[in-house]
Amino acid sequence: MSLKVKQNTQAQVVYKEVPLQDRISVKGEELTKPKDSCWEEIKTAMLLFAVIAVGAANRIIYKIVTTPMGNYSYFLGVFNGFAYVFLYGFILLYRVKSGIVPKSQLGYVWKTSGDPKVCWDRIPPLKYFIIMGAMDGLGTILGLISAPHIPGPMLSLLGQTIVPFSIICSIIILNAKYTYWQIFSAMLVLAGGTITLLPTLRNGFNSELFYSIITALASLPGAISFACKELVFQKRKKRRP
Repeated sequence: MSLKVKQNTQAQVVYKEVPLQDRISVKGEELTKPKDSCWEEIKTAMLLFAVIAVGAANRIIYKIVTTPMGNYSYFLGVFNGFAYVFLYGFILLYRVKSGIVPKSQLGYVWKTSGDPKVCWDRIPPLKYFIIMGAMDGLGTILGLISAPHIPGPMLSLLGQTIVPFSIICSIIILNAKYTYWQIFSAMLVLAGGTITLLPTLRNGFNSELFYSIITALASLPGAISFACKELVFQKRKKRRP
């Protein structure tokens, strides 16, 4: 069963056959509903839940693994680095062979752009990937070193300091603009991380407080890396024909 929907143009009236199951009503008017929109929303919600669940499980396993390793937990960061190279390298190779990733994207990192008189612009975009890798590695190492010395709940709470750090880095690197509510929300996250440190201040400056500060600061390199990733996406979008 279908319905004829009236569409007005500048010079004529067009009638279009629309299935009734694809109709939605907005302020008394009949409009067409995109197919599979409901499924896309469900899929997005499922992926969001999966990210939250996997992230929580990752934090728990992170604490379980780093505690018995003690001062040698940074070896775990080295192992993670090699694992990322092989895993993501294999995925990238498959996507290139399948034609999902065009080879022009691989050559992008070697092509210079901008003003040739500026020393920074003469360096190809590979510079951003080097910065991203260095910042990700630094953040991981700092987190692994401090994780065995602080409680698990505090480890998760202090990790949220990446939110205000990301805002600061995006303002500096990307010239991003934020509303007062967004800044206020980031300040709430920062205040929550500060409150978690209050119990450790009762005994003065101790090792737990020191490693808690290191854990909070470990989010800063990750925030710089996120801002650089977004910068690369923006520059790539501008150069795309």
